[in-house]
Amino acid sequence: MTDSPLAASPRSRLLTLTALATASALVMTACATPKVQISGDADPSATGAPSTGDTTLDALYSQTLEWGLCDGLDLECADVTVPLDWDDPTGDTITVRISRYAATNADERIGSLLVNPGGPGSTGLWYAESVAGYAGTDLTRAYDIIGFDPRGVGESTAISCGTDAELDEFFLTDFPLEDQALLDQSIAVSEAFGQACLENSGELLAHVDTQSTARDMDLIRSVLGDDELYYFGFSYGTELGATYAALYPENVGRMILDGAYDFLSDEDLGLVQAAGFELAIGNFIDWCLDQDECPLSGDVQDGKDQVEAMLATAASDGYRTSWGPANSTIVSSGVFVTLYDREYWDYLMLGLDETINDGTADIFYQLGMAYVDRDPNTGEWLSNLNEAFTAIRCIDSLPEDVEPWTVADLQEYRAELEAATPTFADAWLTGGGAGCDGWPVDLVGPVESLDTTDTALPIVVFGATGDPATPVDSAIDLSDRLQNSRMVVREGEGHGSISSGNQCVIRIINEYYVDEVLPDDDTRC
Repeated sequence: MTDSPLAASPRSRLLTLTALATASALVMTACATPKVQISGDADPSATGAPSTGDTTLDALYSQTLEWGLCDGLDLECADVTVPLDWDDPTGDTITVRISRYAATNADERIGSLLVNPGGPGSTGLWYAESVAGYAGTDLTRAYDIIGFDPRGVGESTAISCGTDAELDEFFLTDFPLEDQALLDQSIAVSEAFGQACLENSGELLAHVDTQSTARDMDLIRSVLGDDELYYFGFSYGTELGATYAALYPENVGRMILDGAYDFLSDEDLGLVQAAGFELAIGNFIDWCLDQDECPLSGDVQDGKDQVEAMLATAASDGYRTSWGPANSTIVSSGVFVTLYDREYWDYLMLGLDETINDGTADIFYQLGMAYVDRDPNTGEWLSNLNEAFTAIRCIDSLPEDVEPWTVADLQEYRAELEAATPTFADAWLTGGGAGCDGWPVDLVGPVESLDTTDTALPIVVFGATGDPATPVDSAIDLSDRLQNSRMVVREGEGHGSISSGNQCVIRIINEYYVDEVLPDDDTRC
C-alpha cells in the first residue's frame, strides 16, 4: 500500500478533493450578507510573529497589506509576500493572494477566519463569501473571513504546464493500460508532462508542497494581526489544517476540518475514494429507481451494470456531443461530479437518460468540462486547477511511492480496484490524470506524523456517512490520529457538511467559532 494514491499508479485517478467544480458547474451561490469595512491592518507588535533573529523573515511576518477590490468578486484582495523556499527564507519570494469578507460588526469582531475549499489546486478567493453564506450572520459578525489561493494556484504565483491544446492532450485523453507497452507509453507521457511543468513554472515547481503552504498560512495569520490561527478547511483543506497543526500546534486557535480524510493512512486513498463513489452510485440508483423519469431498470445491481456498460461504450466508441466526441475520461468525470452532492442527482439522471435513450452525451460533456474547469465552447482551461493538483500531489508523494510500475503491479492494483468499485474500476484506470514517475523535482512528502497536534483547544472534525470523496471512516481515522479533537458525523449524502443545509452542523460551527462551545465527541447530526 502507498500513502499517496496519485503516485500509486502512472494513471490511477485520485479525484480532486474540492468543491470548486460543482460550484462552477452548478452555481452553488451563497447568500451574501451586508458588510462593513473594518479599518486598519495588522499591528506587528500585537501578533504572534516569531522573532527569528532573521530580519528578512521578521519583515515578512510583519508586512503591511494593501487591500483593493478583487477581480470579479465582491470582496477585497491583497497579496502576501512569502518565501519561495521556506528552507531559505532570505532568498527569492513569491506572492499568495488572499481575499477578505469583512466582519459586519466591529464591536463583536474576534479575528480573521482563514478558509480553504480543497483541491489541491482549487482557487480559494471565492470561498470566503461562500462560507459567509453557508454559516450565516453569527459568524460574519465575529470574523473577517479570509480566502486564499495557495502557492502555485490561481492568482497567486502559479504553476503552468502548457497550452490549452497540450492540457487537452494530457488530461482529456483515455490511456487504457492493457499491456507493458501501453503502460510504458503512459509513464513517458507523464514524464514529459512533468518536464513541461518545470519548463513553464521554473523553481516554483519544487516548492508547492502542502507543508510550504501550511507555513504560508502561519505568515498570513501574522500579517492579519492574529495570535492564533482560526481556520475552516474543507476536503483537501483538512489536510492543510492538520499539517498546520503539526507544524504550529501552539498557534492553533479554533479549527474545523470538514470532509476530512486520513492522509497519513497506510491505506491507498484512491481505493478509499473508489469505495466511496461505489457507495454513492448505489445510493443514487436506489433513489433513481423510485423516480418516474429514471432511465435505469431492474434493481440496484442492474442499474450499476447499466452505468458500467455506458462507461464501457464511452471508452470503446465514445459518445457524440455538440462539441465533439466524449470518451471515458470526459463521461466518467461528468458522472463523478454529480455524486459530490445529492442536489445534483437530477443532473446525473438527465445525463443517463440522454446517453441510454439518445446515444449522445451533451450533458455529461458539459458536466465533465465543469469538473476540470474548462470552457466547452472555447476549449479554454479557465484555471490551473489540474496543473496545480498534479504538481502538489506529486511533490507530496514519498520517493518510495513512485517506483515505476510493471504490468504485474497494475494487475494487482486492478484487482483491488475492482473489489472497491466494480462499477467504476475500468474508468478509474482509463481516465486522464497524472502519475508521478519521473517527476522532475525532489519529492517532499507529507508531515511524518500528527503526534505534535496536542492543541490548546480541540480541533473539530466533520465526516458524512454518504460522502463519496472523503468517506466517513477516513474522517474518523484522522480525528483519532489528531492528539486533541472532537468528531462529528453527519448522516446523509454528499461531500462535506457545511453546504448540506443540516442545521445541527451550522449550529455547531457557529457555537464553536463564536462562543468556543465544543460539541460532544462522536456527535451525530
